[in-house]
Amino acid sequence: MNDIHTVEEWLGKDNKLGQDIWHKKYQKNEETFDAWLDRVSLGNPAYRRLIELKMLIPGGRILSNVGIDDDSCGMSNCYSRGFIEDDYNDIMQAAVDIGKTFKSQGGQGLSLSKLRPKGTPIGDNYESDGIVPFMKIYNEVTQGTSQGGCIEENELVLTSEGYKPIKDIEVGDNVYTKAGYKPVLTVWDKGEQETYKVTTKKGYTISTTIDHKYCVDGFNVSPLSSLNIGDKICLITSQPNNIKKELNEKAYFFAHFLANGYIRKDNTGNITMHKKYKEVGDKLISYLSSLGFNAYYNNREDEDAIRIVLTVPVCKWIKKQVKKDTCSYIRVPDWVLNGDDDCVLSFVGGAIDSDGSVRRNSICCDTICEAYAEQISLLMKRVGLFPTISVNYRENENNKRPIYRVSDSIRDDILTYYSYKVAKTHVPYAKNSKYVTPYTMKNTGLSKNDAKHLAKISKNTNIGLYTYLQVKDKPYAPMILDEISNIEYIGIRHVYDIEVADEHKFFCNGIYVSNSRKGALLMSLDAWHKEVMNFITIKSEEGLIEKANLSLEIDNEFMECVQAYYERGETKTITRKESYSGHEIEWEVTPIEVFKAFIHNNYEWGDPGCLFVDKFRNYNLMEFCDNYQIESCNPCGEQPLPKHGACNLAAINLSEFVVNPYTNDAGFDFDAFEAAVMLGIQYLDKIVDFNANRHALPQQKKMALEFRNCGLGVMGYATMLMKLGLQYGSDDAIRFSDDLFSYMFVTAVRSSSQEAKKLGTFPGYRDQIFNSNIILNHFGNGAISDLRSIGLRNCSLLSIAPTGSIATMLGESGGIEPEFAISYTRRTVGLTDNEDHYYTVYCKAAREYLSSHPECDGVLPEWFVSSADIDPIRRVKTQAVIQKHIDTAISSTVNLPEAASEDDMARIYIEAWKQGTKGLTIFRSGCKREAILTTGDTAPKKNEQKNDTCTDCLNRGMIIGVDDDLMSIKKTIINGCGKFYLHVDFDETSLEFLETYIDIGSGGGCERNLQFISRLMSLALRAGVPLEAIIDQAYSIRPCNAYLARTKSKGDTSPGTSCPSAIGKALEEMKKKAVYLYGDDTEEAPEVVSDPAAKKANNTKTNHNDSPSKCPECGAQLRFEGGCDVCPECGYSHCG
Repeated sequence: MNDIHTVEEWLGKDNKLGQDIWHKKYQKNEETFDAWLDRVSLGNPAYRRLIELKMLIPGGRILSNVGIDDDSCGMSNCYSRGFIEDDYNDIMQAAVDIGKTFKSQGGQGLSLSKLRPKGTPIGDNYESDGIVPFMKIYNEVTQGTSQGGCIEENELVLTSEGYKPIKDIEVGDNVYTKAGYKPVLTVWDKGEQETYKVTTKKGYTISTTIDHKYCVDGFNVSPLSSLNIGDKICLITSQPNNIKKELNEKAYFFAHFLANGYIRKDNTGNITMHKKYKEVGDKLISYLSSLGFNAYYNNREDEDAIRIVLTVPVCKWIKKQVKKDTCSYIRVPDWVLNGDDDCVLSFVGGAIDSDGSVRRNSICCDTICEAYAEQISLLMKRVGLFPTISVNYRENENNKRPIYRVSDSIRDDILTYYSYKVAKTHVPYAKNSKYVTPYTMKNTGLSKNDAKHLAKISKNTNIGLYTYLQVKDKPYAPMILDEISNIEYIGIRHVYDIEVADEHKFFCNGIYVSNSRKGALLMSLDAWHKEVMNFITIKSEEGLIEKANLSLEIDNEFMECVQAYYERGETKTITRKESYSGHEIEWEVTPIEVFKAFIHNNYEWGDPGCLFVDKFRNYNLMEFCDNYQIESCNPCGEQPLPKHGACNLAAINLSEFVVNPYTNDAGFDFDAFEAAVMLGIQYLDKIVDFNANRHALPQQKKMALEFRNCGLGVMGYATMLMKLGLQYGSDDAIRFSDDLFSYMFVTAVRSSSQEAKKLGTFPGYRDQIFNSNIILNHFGNGAISDLRSIGLRNCSLLSIAPTGSIATMLGESGGIEPEFAISYTRRTVGLTDNEDHYYTVYCKAAREYLSSHPECDGVLPEWFVSSADIDPIRRVKTQAVIQKHIDTAISSTVNLPEAASEDDMARIYIEAWKQGTKGLTIFRSGCKREAILTTGDTAPKKNEQKNDTCTDCLNRGMIIGVDDDLMSIKKTIINGCGKFYLHVDFDETSLEFLETYIDIGSGGGCERNLQFISRLMSLALRAGVPLEAIIDQAYSIRPCNAYLARTKSKGDTSPGTSCPSAIGKALEEMKKKAVYLYGDDTEEAPEVVSDPAAKKANNTKTNHNDSPSKCPECGAQLRFEGGCDVCPECGYSHCG
């Protein structure tokens, strides 16, 4: 393999999503790909080569922050706070620790199991309120601790409805970012805090807390604490995209009135202007006349001015529209500030024409009211300008009077439609703007053809602003860099912050600032705890605990009681005793009742999950070491940790080790794999030191250095199986996985031992490591003796995380998860022929297979399976066999369809315990938590209109139109003449089938008849005919002799007895597939019940999954994996 020098070469020129993730998340300060490789490889050629080959990929926080000279940029995603002690000081200290960890971008896991239950005595006079109040505190810390700074409450944010003070922003509002308008996900009221006012050379201002982050180069951010006078930050302007180029006469008129008009006490007034602008005066009079007012001039022959008379009715009307007490107190009306682009441009045009001028290639507007100047500046920022506010002084007899000038260059012809002066002057546009953007050819991804249009590139490779504006289909909004001229402490102010989807930065006062993010929290509780029922059901109580994931800590004794019930119908009740500060309490627990409540709430609300704590806390290298106790885990679940322990993650990309993929000679390169694992452990050991000073708490630093945790995992597992010709969950795949991960663990131990020989064992090392069961399961006595003589460098080695963003970046399957979908179909409309065109989008493995096997005619082998095709029990067995060789844990989620029963879920959890997993997450599509995540507030927003094209409300004879942006699925039908392909287009949200299309394959029957059938079906669907009625008609058609003959002779026909009946059957199956892949599976599945109390037995297999909600960044379906919502389309992920 040749050396790779660009990210396009590394990820593939067609992998635009991966390139976008790399640029947005992992590239720093416009570094080149070579520089990035050097940074993330720690300057080590061996590590660099593995990353180049995509064999070893460090965790996302490492890719982003290693080598960056900023101690606030940590490399650990998540931490454990461990057991919260039954002590008020520790309970409250935990809230502080959680908040500080969130503030440094880390998630937290904690256990509530040691807290006394409700009603337990406290001293002699009080009783405990139990765990719920403290759960609320930790939930509020998660909600209230934004991972970023705050903005003064009155600062203005640009939304799709105009400017709003940040204090008035609501969840669901769309705020402006460089990639357009994006929805607000969270709003934080952060109370009173110390605030600083930042001013730039162009006069832009914003007031924030010292830790708020500013965009410094279009992509990366720095907190205010790291910025000084002279440093550059990004200014942003909105591009007017929906203008009609029609003058808003009302806005234009009031701009003139505010500049040059007045109203007397008797409610009469004038608007005055120079007589050479009579054309403008005529416009204003014409506008007033169109409203029914009497409007006319009252001019004096000896003056150069003309006066428009404002009669009493006009003046009374004006007073209702605007506020102008004196020339020193003028305000832009709210209906202009929040108006559409034409309204804003018309007002700006009127301000220029009334109190402004046009010189050379610039425009300006003058006023003696500073607040009005700032508002004019805000309007200009909305329409593609970067205005400067300057102050001049006009001397009179008494004093110097300030004149505020708002000015900027003109860079396009938009204002010619709204300003008489601009149109009349024929302004030459500023082709050589002094401003440069923070964009480069590389970070915008502009094509070589676009590069030819670039007129001027500055020395630092930034594109000139005018040049950037000439590029068609600009990927981002215009931005420029401006120097900070002043930073001033302004005292204690009320502050807010928001979380914005996708870009996580937004337009505030024309400055591009970073948003905040909320932390990820997991809380767990012992299943024997007296308050376990409150814990299990708390998510069903709206508003109590919404910002944390929950897990139930279940031990073997508990599960044995559950098993006794399901196998023998035996119900056991156990008496428990605990002492809290000398107060002994006793209570009874019936495990099967707790288990059923757990299953019911998991089924309905997606929480809690469970940890099988005997395996979870004990099956690890430190099993018998008394100085290291596993207490809780990180929010994603792949790292069982002691108190203040931290994640330290990287992943081996298994798919890159397959040789001769997709052939009968496919095999796995164990030698290369061994080398990668050896180097991977060494790499993560070095990261411990690089990250030592970047933890939020001193205890976290101490634990990291004392035990040197590593968490080397994998990704591309599903892709690897497909390359090898192994079906996910099959016996062969499970056997291979057993061998592979055993080899991985043995190699990791040997690597850590080699490092210990060179650098010494970790400070908390104990010889008892080599008595642990995981060591005894993998090494003989001789090997253990050799290892014991040297020791280990690290207390943990392997951990399988979800790998959401990095796997998406490479196009690989995440962790050990199966592929969510092997393929889906998209429809486009041809630009030249206006005809529908269909194409299938495949996952990476399927795409590679079809490319190397053109003879397969688009048919994939049986081992290409998606998560929807895999029996959940097979998923569990896969996880269990891998867990035998992982000394920490595995983050993996089993997704179930809505039709799955509670007993299906119970059966899976019981099997997971029997098989020896450390825990499990099951997420059922259609649960109430998904409904909340998906729909949120169902009340229509302001200005939102009801969709009048739904088929439920069609009048007779109405046929709705359809959008081009429909989803599509395809079904191959083999009939008596050959084969044809049925395509169905449907709405991704409502899942309504709206159009069909039939593509004739080899033979396939009468092309015209089939096309007519498909067009009639499309017409019927868009006329509101139920799909079921069409299917019923298809089934009623008599059998076809050719169809029956082929069925008898070859036996390869599709289900049915004719083309219509086969189409009917296909439509039925395609509807189910659409529901499984994109919506809620409302079809009732066969009941699977093993509860003896129900006196039924039906072992029907229940397959697959559906996605929990929509991605807040791109709108695609999210996958729920390992406690995290992961988007396969854009790389978004959120845990907790």
